[in-house]
Amino acid sequence: MEAYNTNLSNTLQIPIAKLGAWEHPVYHYVVFTQKDFDEIKRNFESNEAGFEPYLRYGHSRYPGATDGEPATAFLKNVVQEKDVLYGQFEAVDPTVVSEIKEGKYRYSSAELTRNAHSKRMGKGNIGTLLTAVALTNAPFYRDWE
Repeated sequence: MEAYNTNLSNTLQIPIAKLGAWEHPVYHYVVFTQKDFDEIKRNFESNEAGFEPYLRYGHSRYPGATDGEPATAFLKNVVQEKDVLYGQFEAVDPTVVSEIKEGKYRYSSAELTRNAHSKRMGKGNIGTLLTAVALTNAPFYRDWE
């Protein structure tokens, strides 16, 4: 994870997911395909969530909730570099940029809805939808290289 260097000191590039499949103790299997990446990007670009996905500290205290937690940054772009999908976030809290640079948060964990319904249009299955990304030091997946 990096607070990448641009002309804007409040820009963060945070990993969302990596192509592959892993066994998970709660969700059984976690799989990310190129189709998932394409859906995440398309759904973000067309605002299917009906709100800007955001970066926050830790996962929601209320499973399934997509609101009520303060945002530290808002998603501005989704890019793929090799087999990793990244979110480019604009920080609204300058503290989060320095905390990442200082190594206080080393990992991220995406919050996604599979087979999502568009909140913008109310239409059926739009595929994989990103709702938030959590900063964490105890992630399920650690190897982004």
